[in-house]
Order: sequence, then structure tokens, then C-alpha cells
Amino acid sequence: KYTLTNYDFANARQQSHSSHAILDFSVGKDVGIGAFHGGKSTVHFGVRAVQLNEKSDAQLTAFVSAPEKYSPGEVYHTAQAVITRSFSGTGPSVSWDGATPLIGADDDNVTFDWGANAAILFGQQKARVSLHTQDAQYYKTGVGYATRVLSHSTETPRRDKTVVVPNVGAFAGLSWRLPNSKVSFGYRADFFFG
Repeated sequence: KYTLTNYDFANARQQSHSSHAILDFSVGKDVGIGAFHGGKSTVHFGVRAVQLNEKSDAQLTAFVSAPEKYSPGEVYHTAQAVITRSFSGTGPSVSWDGATPLIGADDDNVTFDWGANAAILFGQQKARVSLHTQDAQYYKTGVGYATRVLSHSTETPRRDKTVVVPNVGAFAGLSWRLPNSKVSFGYRADFFFG
């Protein structure tokens, strides 16, 4: 019914960088439970220390234009956000792992490796968010064009609180064991709650 001549676009970019460091200090005892076909099974008790960091940067640029009958002119939007979060904690841990021989002899074999772990981490959780937005509106007046700029910056107070974080994990893989070395391929998952 209506033919509008307008154009608009939006460009958005977001990048996140994260780093994870997990250190385990533990002592173990071969318990034999869950060891199959001459394999090994060990229970470990110790301390786990964790440092998790994440930083996200986001930018948005948008432009909208429409006929003056339907719009006050052209509007140019920009927004920038920076978000940083981190957790640093330490606590007691327990793990159970094992290796089951699949093929080969004692000093040259392939094994199926498996394990599970749990920890309770006590530490500091930190977060900081800053956001800056700006709208520039270009519109026609009786004598030409004018610009109206609306700008706003928000920075939340730095959040720093003490938290208790449960941590559970598991792994599974294959290892080629030689007399003085081992090569492993597998997958490990660690979950941190809260």
C-alpha cells in the first residue's frame, strides 16, 4: 500500500577471551576397586587451586533513515561494552582414576584411562561491567539540518564477593604406555557451579 524509501544497517562485533588455570596437589593410594584385567585404580586426596578469567568486548553501530513524514530524520546509534569476570578459589579435592590394559605387554601397551573428581572451592568472584551508548539524530529544520546527540555511560560498581563453588569432573581416553613415557588422547570435562 505504501512505498517507503529508507535504508538501515547494523554492524555488531563481540570478542571474548578466557583463561583457565587448575592446579592439583594430591596424594593417592592404589585401592584395586574398579581395576579390571590387571589394571590400576587409585583414589587421591588433596587440594585444588583454580583461577578462571574472562573478558568480553562488544561494539554496535547502527544507522536508520526514513522519509521525514514517518521519521524525524536519520539516527546513528553506537554502543560499546566491556565486561570482565574472574574467580579465584582453593579447596579440598578427591579423585578416583584408573587404567585398564587393552592390548600389549606391561612395558608396552595401550590402556583405557578413566577418572572422576570432585572439589569444594572457597574463593573470590569478581565482576565489572561498563557500557557506553550514543545516539546522534540528524533532522531538517527550517534553515537547514541540525544534530541532537544523546550520550550515556554506565559503569556498575565492582562486584567482589566470597563464594563457595562445587566442582565436579570426569575424563576418559586411551594411552600408549612405554617403559619411560606415555602418550594419551582423550577428553576431560570440569564443571564449576555458581
